[in-house]
Amino acid sequence: MIGIALRFLPEKDKAPVIIASGSGFIGQRIIEIAQKEKIPIIKDEKLAASMSSLPLGTEIPENLYLAVAGIFSFIFQLENHKNENYPDPDKAIG
Repeated sequence: MIGIALRFLPEKDKAPVIIASGSGFIGQRIIEIAQKEKIPIIKDEKLAASMSSLPLGTEIPENLYLAVAGIFSFIFQLENHKNENYPDPDKAIG
């Protein structure tokens, strides 16, 4: 299992930056920490594998912009949805 964590601060970064990366136990720990902190997790093994060899602290290469932009777009839509006072599905009364 590969875990990759990205940061993107438009005022600071030209492109998303790899802030954590690992496989096996380390990859699992990255995912567990993201779950604990309620950070959205997207499973894309091919994309994770293509980023896993990149050094920490580097921006993703241009050939990955489109794939990562799609992920960030999805996450931003989730965040906007949460902020529109919709009920939290994790706390739904059933």
